This record gives sequence, structure tokens and C-alpha cells, in this order.
Amino acid sequence: MVGSGSRRGWVTLAMGLALLGGCKSGDGPAVDTGAGFDRKAMLDNIAASVLAPAFATFADRADALVSAVTAHAAAQGADTAKRDAALAAWKAATLAWQRAEQMQLGPSASTASAGGEGLRDEIYSWPTVSACAVDQQIVAQGYSDPAFIENKLVNVYGLDALEYLLAHAAAENSCPSTAAINRDGEWAAIAAAEVTKRRADYALVAAQALAKTARALADKWDASKDNFGAKLGGAGSDSSPYKTLDLAVDALFSAMYYVDYVVKDLKVEIPGGLSTNCQTDCANQRESRWANHSKENIVANLEALQAIYRGGDKPGALGFDDWLEARGAKQLAADLDADITAAIAAANKVSPTLGEAIANSPADVTALQQALKRITDKLNNDFVVALKVTIPPLGAGDAD
Repeated sequence: MVGSGSRRGWVTLAMGLALLGGCKSGDGPAVDTGAGFDRKAMLDNIAASVLAPAFATFADRADALVSAVTAHAAAQGADTAKRDAALAAWKAATLAWQRAEQMQLGPSASTASAGGEGLRDEIYSWPTVSACAVDQQIVAQGYSDPAFIENKLVNVYGLDALEYLLAHAAAENSCPSTAAINRDGEWAAIAAAEVTKRRADYALVAAQALAKTARALADKWDASKDNFGAKLGGAGSDSSPYKTLDLAVDALFSAMYYVDYVVKDLKVEIPGGLSTNCQTDCANQRESRWANHSKENIVANLEALQAIYRGGDKPGALGFDDWLEARGAKQLAADLDADITAAIAAANKVSPTLGEAIANSPADVTALQQALKRITDKLNNDFVVALKVTIPPLGAGDAD
């Protein structure tokens, strides 16, 4: 599904660099950092209990999204109730994907990483997004080309484009006045009802492509199909892209690191005006600004992090908390779990939306940033020392 014209987004590139930088083995003998703990059993459990179910759930919700958008398009976008139903289905699919966002390893990760196929950006490319580029395709009706997905950049399809197509119902477009569609009167020449219809038709094309990629990704993890989970736990075997168990563990740890340089840095600090990396119009750089779904996305990210950390919710399931306890770091295991729980609570306290909280309740946004920092500080320091995992390059030296 990856088109020849697709551009790899910043997030997946970052994950790929992190995974490449986490290599320990080189050409020498593998070093066992497990200290007697059964890391293979932990990886097997997390793959079967957390990762594979997350991708399967997303694929099911992507299918449901197609059904809702089909009804929306059949009504030419003019039925408000059907558009609302399609947007609700988008939110449900997005919540499922935001759990998977925290799980970028293997097929969903960058092609630069072990086993990576770059499928994440085909599904969700934020922060590589452009509402104006979507509007330009509405004018050109580029989505009607059967090769549209294969030939276009990732910023005009996927969950990002679908959000804009379903949540932005205003007559105006998002391009500057200097853009050709405005400067030359191309947008103004299209009747409002026709714009509405084109948005719905475009959304259907994007939803169908999304569902196809979602199912392909779920199949990669399905134990009865490609079973990437077995390759993760089977590190060191000929069938695995991971040469050692250390590298497989590092891949999962790098995926967990999404909470640092994406959730904390990009989703909270920049739009919240808490980072020197943004000086103007910071609030509008928040994720999911059209559907105002930023807070819910952050909660889903954190719940997924907690699931990976605990190894799922089944009694006795092996997770990173068990590994910490086996290494004599029982207090750290409990503290980190409590920090993740507290961050989920802090995210839920942001109300009613992240955008409104930034404007009206900035203290709640700062509290969320501080809760996230308590997690990332531990991941960067005590966690790494206790388990001897490798900090991804983008996290090394992160003191903000």
C-alpha cells in the first residue's frame, strides 16, 4: 500500500532512527542483559496480549468507518446525521489507532528499522499534515484517480485527511489567499453543495484505503497469519529481523519512547506554549484540531503505554514491571506504574478539550506536562540503569 510518492513522516522517521540507534550487538557476540529474567516470555506475552489485539481492533473499527462513510457519501454529504455518524466512527477508529501509535515497531515502523514496512504513515501521518493540500485535491478531484493513494503524499489521505474531510464542514477552505485555488477563483467557482459532495466522496476513497492498510497490518501480527509477534520473541533466529534478544527488547522500548518525544513534546508542550520550539500560533499546532480529539488521543497513548508496561491486564502477565522487580527495582516498578496512572488522570482532567484548556485552564495543561515528565524522567534514568536497555538517540540527553 505504500505509494512511490509517499513521504515518510517525522514521527516514523524518528522511530526508525531510534531503532537503528539502539543496536548493541555490532558484529560481536550477543550480550545477555536479562539477568535471568525470561525476556522472551515477556515479549511473547506483550505481542500476543497487547500488540496483536490492538492492531486487530483498529482493523475492525476501520471497517466500521468505511460503512459509516459509505452512508455519508450516498447522501452526498448533505445528511447531517450521517456525517455525524461517520465522524463518530472516525473517533472510534482513531482511539483504536492511538493505542497502536504507542506500538510502532515491526511492520508499522519506519522501513529503516528492523522488520519495518512504513505502514504507520499510510494510516496516520501527523504531524505531517496539510488541510490545504486536501482542499486542493477537492478542487482537482484527484481522489477519483484509482492510483490516488499510490501516487500522492501521505498528507492527503489516512486518518488525518479523514478528520478534516468529516469534521470541517465550513464553506471556506484552509489555503492562503495566494494559493491558486483562491487566487484564481477555483474554489469560489464550486457550489457549496458540490463541495460537500466532493468531501464525502473523497472521504470514502480515503476510508476504503485506510481499511485495506489496517487489515494488512493486523494480518502482519495475527498469530494465524504472518505472526510478527513470533519474530519479535524469536529474536536471534533466522526468521526474525532482530539479531539478538537485546535488539528486540530495545525495539519495544523505543516504541514506548513515543510518550517522550511525541506525546510530551509534540502533543502537549508545543501546543501548550510550554516549549521554546514554538513561538507563535502554538495552540493550532495541536493534534486533531479539527475534531478536537487531542485529549482523547493522549489518554489512549498512555493507556497503551501502561498495557505494554504491565504486559496486559491478565493476572500473572509478564511485563516490564515484572522485569524491574526481578532486577531488584520493586519500588521503581511501582512508582513508574503510579506515574503512568497519574498521567492518565491528568490527561482526563484536561477539559473539555485540549484547545479550550490551553485557552482557559492552562494550569491543567502544565500539570499534564509535569505528569508526563515524571514518566519520561524515569524512563531516561532509573529504568535504563535497572534494565540496561538503550535510550533511543532522540531521547538521549533530553532534559526538558
